[in-house]
Parts: sequence; structure tokens; C-alpha cells
Amino acid sequence: MPAPPLSWNFADMAVDEFLTRYKNAIPVFMRRRLLCIGCPFGHMHSVRDACTEHGIEPEPLLRELAEHVIPHERPEHQAETSEPRKEGP
Repeated sequence: MPAPPLSWNFADMAVDEFLTRYKNAIPVFMRRRLLCIGCPFGHMHSVRDACTEHGIEPEPLLRELAEHVIPHERPEHQAETSEPRKEGP
């Protein structure tokens, strides 16, 4: 049986935890009009729950989140974006 897509790893994560860990995904939530940012239920609702509450299909959102999050979590990306170390005077 093949491994599930990486996006499935986000489905059961609490929205607050997800948005705290992956701040670069906030525009995805805003673009899809998910009112999860600052929601009092964010610590209880999973990303999948938020989809259900807002009447959207979870898989397209999870795929989009994976596109935004996964590249930023890879070590090679972090090495590319880190600033060079400055030498002192």
C-alpha cells in the first residue's frame, strides 16, 4: 500500500497548531475564506473539521497547504534562504 500524500499529515492537526507552525499558510486560509485565524475553536478543530464547518472539500485545501508548507520545511530550502553569516569588525 503506498504512503498517503504528505498533505494528509495536516488534516488532523489543530488549526491553531498548524497556523502557528506554518505561518506561510495563513494566506491560503484567507484566500479560501476560512475564518480560522483567531477563531476560539482553533485549538479544538482540526484542519479537516474547519473544512467541514466552512463547507469546503478538504483534499484540495490539503494539497494547496502541502504545496506551501512542504517546500519551506525542506533543509535545502532553509539553506538557500538563510542569510550569510556576517563577520565582525
